Amino acid sequence: MALAPSFDACGLFARDGAVLARAAAVLVADAAPLTVPDLMVPTDMLALLGPEARAVWQAGFGHLPARPVTVYPDGVDAAYATFLTAVMADARETILPFIRGSRMPLVRGIDGRADAAEALTPDQIAQGRAAREGFAHHMDALLGANGVLLAPVVHDAPFRLDAPEAVFDSFRHDAQRLLCVAGMARLPQVVFPAGTVDGAPFGLSLIGPRGSDLSLIALACQLARQPQEAA
Repeated sequence: MALAPSFDACGLFARDGAVLARAAAVLVADAAPLTVPDLMVPTDMLALLGPEARAVWQAGFGHLPARPVTVYPDGVDAAYATFLTAVMADARETILPFIRGSRMPLVRGIDGRADAAEALTPDQIAQGRAAREGFAHHMDALLGANGVLLAPVVHDAPFRLDAPEAVFDSFRHDAQRLLCVAGMARLPQVVFPAGTVDGAPFGLSLIGPRGSDLSLIALACQLARQPQEAA
């Protein structure tokens, strides 16, 4: 069932990079293969990380020759607001009528998003979608044909199951400020394990140009092996 059609995508999980590459090759072609990857450090994304998460990024990517770039042209809060509006606009047109018609119970967090989607005005929807396209154009121009963001995935380790409700709310919003980048720009992103934060597994990612999926996975496999080979 569609949720937010302009964001919905098929994603794969695999135990290792080789399996991920084989599975992805069944689904997509390397429509825009990377030739000489232009590695980029997203400085404004890194600014959202805590010390332990930043240390994992530094251990995984800090040794690579990469140039600093800015991902959020109007600031992270503006980008996140655009993401929320664009997602809710899609959901309002697709799944919200089913939710309301079925009277299904909604868990904490989802109930508020459903209400917010229902309250959107046509002008807000139009402005959000236009801002989303502007962000996508910015990312296309930033990456060009070979740009690769050495990107964090989320800001911190997962919270404990018995954490207070306030932790749940803040974690979701803080995480989505990073997670929204690839989805808003319609770009491929590959995530791989890179270390631990507060004893929990923590990953890093690569975000590349549209159509570079298989090349991006191959590069991720190469980078994920480097610490092991160096050791």
